Amino acid sequence: MPSEEDIPSSPQDRPPENESDLIASEAPEDPEDLVDPNAPSEEDATPPDKLRLEADWVKCDTCSRVVKTAIKHRVTDTTWLMCGIFSAVGCVLGCCLIPFMCNYFKDVSHYCPRCKGKLQNVPRF
Repeated sequence: MPSEEDIPSSPQDRPPENESDLIASEAPEDPEDLVDPNAPSEEDATPPDKLRLEADWVKCDTCSRVVKTAIKHRVTDTTWLMCGIFSAVGCVLGCCLIPFMCNYFKDVSHYCPRCKGKLQNVPRF
């Protein structure tokens, strides 16, 4: 019979009963501590003012971490201008709405996926 010293006092002290408990117990508690092995160093990260139309690695000014930006396409004056141009050349049967459906005619906004801070707005044209 096991003595009182052999019985773990809390659930964390007990060994995992099955594989799913083992995986859950090995996971880090804070997701902020996860480091992406593909992330470049701070020196190799793209400066926020040099961001282009696609997602890129950048050092966030708000949270000071090197992250791959999340991008959102935004309807702006350029999109409306293209709609007007399509209408002027005779695309009035719904074709003038193409700029609102295609990301090609929209500006790109870069955001930090961790802190959700806006990094840069990149105009399309």
